[in-house]
Amino acid sequence: MPNLSLATCTQDLLTAVHALVPLARSTLTAAALTEARDAADRALSALRTAKERQLLATLLESDDGVHHAMARRALLQDREWRDLMVAHTAAWPLPAIRADLQGYRAAVQQVLRMVERRIAHQEQVLEPLAREALAGQRRAA
Repeated sequence: MPNLSLATCTQDLLTAVHALVPLARSTLTAAALTEARDAADRALSALRTAKERQLLATLLESDDGVHHAMARRALLQDREWRDLMVAHTAAWPLPAIRADLQGYRAAVQQVLRMVERRIAHQEQVLEPLAREALAGQRRAA
């Protein structure tokens, strides 16, 4: 997997999840659903990898216990996030989407809000902490 920037991976995930919304139509094909879900899974995996390499590794290398705790919490939340995405996919097979287009739209909007909250946490909490940890490492060197 290429070493993509955190910003690129974040945008790719948002784009992939947004692409799930218009799938709520009666003419949806299994191929289109699979393709969109696979794209979202790839984007989520790429973001998780980039975040671990570019943010969480820095926090875990820090001498600050708060940095360690935040990194461990983020890793746990990312696993939970992945589990929620798997549960969403399992709950919405193609026949269920066709039978309840509005319900599927609402479920995808819920996933989108979760993604947006996780990204906000990444940008507002984890990134500043990683910058702080890097600055501390530079001072110590």
